[in-house]
Amino acid sequence: MVTQLLIENFPQMEPGKLTPMRQRLVNQASVATVAESAQLEDFLLLGRGETLSGGKKKPSLLAEALEAVIAAVFIDSGFDFAATLRVFRPFLQQGLELEAAGDIKDFHGSA
Repeated sequence: MVTQLLIENFPQMEPGKLTPMRQRLVNQASVATVAESAQLEDFLLLGRGETLSGGKKKPSLLAEALEAVIAAVFIDSGFDFAATLRVFRPFLQQGLELEAAGDIKDFHGSA
């Protein structure tokens, strides 16, 4: 999905220049930030120990949860990529806008 959005948003850019952009957008911290913007942590069911250790704020759990939700939507849509992209486009657009501004570091919380 990220590759599709990059191509749509930067149609004149060479593929070799899109690759590092894609890498920044799909790293764990960026994906976790998208999960936070979707308030996905409110729907995580964690064990007592994980909850007490702040599991709902762990980037690894948030990123994995978002990937699972994307997969579930994709399967539930009958493997319809376009439908899945429509669902997640609003959440992914924020990262694309920061990337275009050269400010992707802010997207995942570091200056």
